[in-house]
Amino acid sequence: MEYEKYAELKRDVEVYFAEIIKQRFCEYVDENTSLHFSPDAQSHNLISDLLRNEGFDVFGMNINMDGFQLLLDFRHDYLMIENFPFTRLLVDFSNDGNYSVYLDENSFDDDWTTYLADDWKRYYTMKENDLVKVLSDMKNTHLTLRLKS
Repeated sequence: MEYEKYAELKRDVEVYFAEIIKQRFCEYVDENTSLHFSPDAQSHNLISDLLRNEGFDVFGMNINMDGFQLLLDFRHDYLMIENFPFTRLLVDFSNDGNYSVYLDENSFDDDWTTYLADDWKRYYTMKENDLVKVLSDMKNTHLTLRLKS
């Protein structure tokens, strides 16, 4: 499959997960006024707790002067999807210059950028209808997780 077609197909699911993560962070900010996180164990645990019911664990964080990227691992429910090609979900944030992210009630107006990462480029071997099924199963798996919690 060509990369352009692959990117086009997965974009809908990336936006779907961006909205879910944004919603969870927004709920936290509504209760606690703000959310500040940086690459430390406390932030790692807090974000993992926030996103656990959505089927994610924090794998790590990539930070530089311009950006902050949250790397999320898919939990077992997603990995059970047949032909699941993705290794992680990446969420991009702007860096405040202090190698951390500060979110308040104004941080949720804009779209958030997320990427489904496929480190081994398995999509090259996938047929289009197989990828469409995986993406659909990902949404269905998330809805099932929501019903369980």
